[in-house]
Amino acid sequence: MRPPRKWLLMSATEAARRNSLGGWIERGGCQQAKVGNVGDGPRDFDAEAGIFSYLDSDELQAEVMDIFAVEVQKRATVARQRTCPIGDLLGPDRESEFLEYKSTLRWDIRQQRKGGAVEDAAIKTVAGFANSDFGGTLLIGVADDGTVHGLEDDYATFSKRGQRDDQDLWGQHLQNLIRSRLGDAAMSLVTWEFHSVNGNHLARISIAPSSHPVLEHKDGQDTFWLRTPTSTIAITDSKDRDRVIARRWGTTAPQ
Repeated sequence: MRPPRKWLLMSATEAARRNSLGGWIERGGCQQAKVGNVGDGPRDFDAEAGIFSYLDSDELQAEVMDIFAVEVQKRATVARQRTCPIGDLLGPDRESEFLEYKSTLRWDIRQQRKGGAVEDAAIKTVAGFANSDFGGTLLIGVADDGTVHGLEDDYATFSKRGQRDDQDLWGQHLQNLIRSRLGDAAMSLVTWEFHSVNGNHLARISIAPSSHPVLEHKDGQDTFWLRTPTSTIAITDSKDRDRVIARRWGTTAPQ
């Protein structure tokens, strides 16, 4: 069964915008449908006319499907992580480009103190997912091996514990961290919910992809975090950062 022509037009136009189908279109003789002009103005009609002329081509349909199949799968993976049974996200070797575990948000298990590196790790993961093409899910209260550590260590750090609900205090602290370090626009991308597994709480934090670069502001410095298939890394070289941002958003780093 062939996909609807409207969907093919939208997909092929987007693929052309990404320079993926430009060579195919020109090989088919549509010399006027220059990829660089898709979405740029007066010559949009030429590009769309060229794409329309090939909508019934099995070759074009196959190429469009190949280009977008991986993207659709990635979007579906992230979407499912938002609502699937929490047990589906737990276990060894489950972390990925779209899923990250952190044992705690506030309590440093190694240093036996609150704050510091563990908060930094959570914030950089949120920023990395926001800067990615598809977003992702951060589970806090889960150890690296996929076992549930729980949030009790974090709950115990709050001076107002007993006066307010543990989950409310924890959520307020997460919100304050995100707003102070990443900004309110980034905060609008983040939602979370709590789960209980064998009596232990964990938080599922869902981060949507941002429409603009998200920078972490800390100690007078701005850091751009990039999510990779294995970790979240800081792009410290300004030229490399601008290249990454240009690829993702077609712009440069905000000043």
